[in-house]
Amino acid sequence: MLISACLITRNEEWTIQRCLESLKDVVDEIIVVDTGSTDNTVSLARQAGARVFLSTWKDDFSIARNESLSHASGDYVLVIDADEYLDADQRTNLRAVLEREQPEALIVQIRNYAGSLANISGASMLWVTRVFRRGHLYEGAIHEQVANSVISSGGRTMRIDLTFHHLGYLEEFVRLRGKSARNVSLLNKELENDPDSWFHRCNLMAEHMQTQEFGACADLGMDLLSEIRQSPVETWPPYTARIFNFLTVALWHSGDKQTAMDVAREGIGHYPWLTDLKTHYGEMLLGDGRKIEAVNALMEARAQGDPTGSHVDTLEGMGTYYASLRLGEAWLALGDVWLAREWHLRAFVEHPSLAGALHALVYLLPKDPVFLYQHLESRIGDAATYALYAEVYTVNDVPDAAAVIERAESAFGSSSLLVRARMAASCRNSPQTAAAYAEQHPSEETWMLAGMYHAEENDMTFALECFSKAGPRGEYLSQVLASLRQPNLELRLGDIARDIVLAHAARLLRKLLPHATDLETAWAFFAASPLAHVLTEIEWPGATSAQCEKNALRAFQSGAVPAAEYWTARAMDFEPTVTRVLLECDIALAKGGRSYMAEILRQGCLLFPASEMLKRVQEQTGETILAEEDPFMNPADIYRKNAVLTMPLHVQLVKLHEQGSLLTQEILQCRDADDIPAMRARISQLQDIITYLRASLDRSISLADVTDQTYAFYYSTLVRWYLQPSAVEETYDAMLGFWTSWAETWMKVQPQSASAEAR
Repeated sequence: MLISACLITRNEEWTIQRCLESLKDVVDEIIVVDTGSTDNTVSLARQAGARVFLSTWKDDFSIARNESLSHASGDYVLVIDADEYLDADQRTNLRAVLEREQPEALIVQIRNYAGSLANISGASMLWVTRVFRRGHLYEGAIHEQVANSVISSGGRTMRIDLTFHHLGYLEEFVRLRGKSARNVSLLNKELENDPDSWFHRCNLMAEHMQTQEFGACADLGMDLLSEIRQSPVETWPPYTARIFNFLTVALWHSGDKQTAMDVAREGIGHYPWLTDLKTHYGEMLLGDGRKIEAVNALMEARAQGDPTGSHVDTLEGMGTYYASLRLGEAWLALGDVWLAREWHLRAFVEHPSLAGALHALVYLLPKDPVFLYQHLESRIGDAATYALYAEVYTVNDVPDAAAVIERAESAFGSSSLLVRARMAASCRNSPQTAAAYAEQHPSEETWMLAGMYHAEENDMTFALECFSKAGPRGEYLSQVLASLRQPNLELRLGDIARDIVLAHAARLLRKLLPHATDLETAWAFFAASPLAHVLTEIEWPGATSAQCEKNALRAFQSGAVPAAEYWTARAMDFEPTVTRVLLECDIALAKGGRSYMAEILRQGCLLFPASEMLKRVQEQTGETILAEEDPFMNPADIYRKNAVLTMPLHVQLVKLHEQGSLLTQEILQCRDADDIPAMRARISQLQDIITYLRASLDRSISLADVTDQTYAFYYSTLVRWYLQPSAVEETYDAMLGFWTSWAETWMKVQPQSASAEAR
């Protein structure tokens, strides 16, 4: 049996040798149809033993593909691009599978790498038909397909563990070849002939995503999805999952956040296997400030893992390291540094080239050179990640930074990537040397950093001189600094955040941060940096939970407990966090209310059962069992012992539900009166009633589990009320209706049936 490899090429000298090398001992002949190369592609192909045929490019990939197939003599054809190569460990199995199984075609995995040659940041996976019996033909001028020909033959198609590694989407090759512009042109020509084609419009969405034209992608996707929805779901094409995925991201980046989340939820409903959508949804919830929901969504993505065997392109890591990274960010925003550290570390271990994890990790982990070498540095395998590690290692003042830079140079050679780390090491203890360093190593990067150092020293004249040599970023910062006294100044910190941290420019950050239009993103970045203390030093207006918490923390640390109480109360207008639970515990202890502190801690542990911070505080305080005589604790126990439990059972149930209705009303009244301690006391009473009712259920009754789930739901709602009084109104009617309706129901129950339901 003979196997032919078929390629079409044009200016592929940077990648074709690796491709052809991977075909050795796998195929019997290599066919190359070159469509107009002006580099060394043709000569390199001939040197590798390929049969080369010269052809004219006709703006149609199928024509070129089919021409290459026409020259093949093998029983089977393997179609590969010059910027792809076969996996070394898997390729030797191909011939044996074909001889044993005799399939019509094989479906293989394409692994499309993202990022750059210096730092491959991730990959997307797609299963496609690339090996088939000779005689089949491609169709479609772009994103050409052979699957229809294979299917119409009626032959058997099977999957094989064979990966084609694709480098063509790396930044260097995208710029070199102008792929997106070519693809958009070809797709528009196809759409002129078939304007209603869902397939071509979906592929056009993909090109817009590649070039980050999110508005165009969103507009196209909304129209396309509107048409698809008019058809029965069972008739939707397989690539509809891809449309949901693209559209979700495009809408979010276009600013239509609510529609993005709506589309994501709809897509998850139709395609629950698509982990990408679940992780995107978790990211959006986090970006929308709904951190608790974000954790739940991301944990679901982690539990599901990366999809396998998908016929649409899925991003590697969405069920592993990307989800882990976002979980680390979510827990850092919630205030649990233990879990933030755990999830960031897991993300890095799962994908050591994931740059986003390193910045926070070095800050969160112990500043122990041996520990960091064992757990981080020893895992790094590319120059860009090593350079970033050296930078964050240095700016976090970990000992032996010079040795890390030397090891990075030893591993990958002296590189411009290490300029930032070298400058940080040289100037950390003597900022005055920054300009001298820039003079010796002139670049926009070094002049920008020199300007940062001098701006931090309030030498604005020289700082502006440095910025004038720092290109667009320096020019932008100069304009910002000149406008600092303007009341409505707005600026973006994203492009200069790393520079600020590297220069330890705390004073400069205090001036700039309140004016940032990308404050949420900048906040998350600086919160995991040596400048995290600046967030507490600024007097914030209290527009978010985090701002209120930082104001409360600053007040508490200065001994101003009433001010800390005020800002903690302001924070209750927002979603609860671990930080706020701990703040409330500290304030309660400062006022001598240890049992009140213990109840706050208990409620926090109920809302955040995974929180390592709260578990450690609980262990340290030893306050897991609360004093019965405390006025805030277990008043319902006294009520039941002295009154309810002396009544017949059905009367007990009526009275307890009536008491639940009354307590619900009182909770709202206390909330409206801003009497949080009284409100919480009643919430605790109501929780005790629910605990008693759940314990009293007869589990042998068919509806007992449903009843128990209902009680559990309202118990968890009360936990949320306890920690977020502003949430009472959202679910008040449902809570009151529950207790009132059940009280009325139990009134109608005969004594004997009541005893059958509960004891």
